[in-house]
Amino acid sequence: MKFGYSKFDDFECKPALRLRLSFPEFEQRAKLYLSANGSEDFDIDSNPILDTNKNREEDLTGGVKYYVDQNKRYNISTDAGFSTSYVYGGIRYRHTHPFFSSRWKGRLTNRLRYYSDDGWINRTAYDIERYLGDRFFFRTTFTGVLSENEDGMPLSGVARLYQVLSIDRALLYDVGTYMDTRPDFEVTDVQLKLRYRQRFYRDWLVLEIAPQLTFPEEHDYEVNPGIMFKFEMDFGYMQDREAYDSIFKF
Repeated sequence: MKFGYSKFDDFECKPALRLRLSFPEFEQRAKLYLSANGSEDFDIDSNPILDTNKNREEDLTGGVKYYVDQNKRYNISTDAGFSTSYVYGGIRYRHTHPFFSSRWKGRLTNRLRYYSDDGWINRTAYDIERYLGDRFFFRTTFTGVLSENEDGMPLSGVARLYQVLSIDRALLYDVGTYMDTRPDFEVTDVQLKLRYRQRFYRDWLVLEIAPQLTFPEEHDYEVNPGIMFKFEMDFGYMQDREAYDSIFKF
């Protein structure tokens, strides 16, 4: 359940439900997923890069993902599914490798999908990351999206610093610059976010508080202060072992 407020978007609320099933008989290669969202728009936590949140905008989305090949360095997966507005299918390739030294890691991810309403969309991202001691983790991500029915190419560069406060609490410092090449190359948004997450009352209940400042181009880069509250309830097989990991699902 998300609650949010910002200067330009006022107060917003959006519930969401997500289900994921793995199939042991396929050696964890196949996963079935289903999500249901409230019909209300939720712009406070939006990502200006096209396609990144496409499925989340739909009331109902479902699909199957199958890992064709995978090892410690790379994986290739295919997926197909549906929503209330379209059907889709595609393939994704991910490769992890040292980035100049063993302390730094690079990861290339490319996903090509076909949507019945928008045609082909290709999203390419490159991550550079490393651990900074026992309590900090740094990652910067560069993303570009090519779409069949769009003339421009949305781009982004996002730097994130994760901080472990305790076994129950974590912080994320997030700075992102978003751009587009259409009609001219320009910055479309700058976002500064601080996201705090902690286990709340039970291992399966997580609270997130995220104040933010954005500078959208559509409002002439005027500062747009906002804040988001999120409550997550996670249930499932081996959830007792994954309770700690749920704190870091930013």
